[in-house]
Amino acid sequence: MSVSKKNGKLYFEVNAVNSYDVSVYIIYEASTSAGLNDAIVSRPATKYIRNGQLIIQQDNREYDIQGSVIK
Repeated sequence: MSVSKKNGKLYFEVNAVNSYDVSVYIIYEASTSAGLNDAIVSRPATKYIRNGQLIIQQDNREYDIQGSVIK
């Protein structure tokens, strides 16, 4: 997974293989403010694919790609 910022927007790019051995390629574009960007850069997170969904694990919590808490 890679995260980049272009023209004030964040781009999340994932190129992986799911548990069914099917290639998954996702690009997600999100607008951001300086505060959100600082939070993403300063706090490390683990990202992985589970059941075809991108999971972001940070501070013992799991989030989906839109930032909603999963667990």
